[in-house]
Parts: sequence; C-alpha cells; structure tokens
Amino acid sequence: MLIAGLTGGIASGKSTVSGFLKEAGAVIVDADKIARHVVQKGQPAWQKIVDVFGSSILLPDGEIDRSLLGDIIVKITMVDSIPPAPSGKFPFTISKVSPFRH
Repeated sequence: MLIAGLTGGIASGKSTVSGFLKEAGAVIVDADKIARHVVQKGQPAWQKIVDVFGSSILLPDGEIDRSLLGDIIVKITMVDSIPPAPSGKFPFTISKVSPFRH
C-alpha cells in the first residue's frame, strides 16, 4: 500500500488533485475536515480552546469562530516573533494586541 501526503498553499489545487486521486480509487483522509471536527462544540478540544481564549471567540450557536480564532493566533504568533527592543522589553504588551490572551 502506498501512503502519500498532499500539501500546498491556499488555492494551489489540493482539492483538485485529491479529487483525481479519489476517482482513481485512493482513500482520502482530509486533515482539514478532521481539524474542524475535533474543535466542534462538545469535543474535548473545544473546551480547552474556550478555556484559553474565552467565550468571546464563540459564535451565537456556541461553535468556535474559526476565523476570529485564526486572527488571534496570527497576532499572537506575530508578537512572539518580534525581537525584544534594545531595552530588553517588547515595545508593547500582548494584552494590547489580544484581549483574549491570559
């Protein structure tokens, strides 16, 4: 049995290629679908995410606002990648970037 991984950026043709592979008889395991499932309301990861980021990341139906969460994570990642200012301190605090960070 051959196992292959398919990766690529946004709009790079992953869905098209996986469709061709599926038509040819391949079994497709879609990591994006799995990632969406494990963070659905009622799943253990959902509670952990809400515990860390707070209920303000939830949609009215209680599901996680994945777009908002993604924006927050990008901001946190950006802050973490900023080198310290010459004084040894960040030029701003994380709480000013994201009110969701504890």
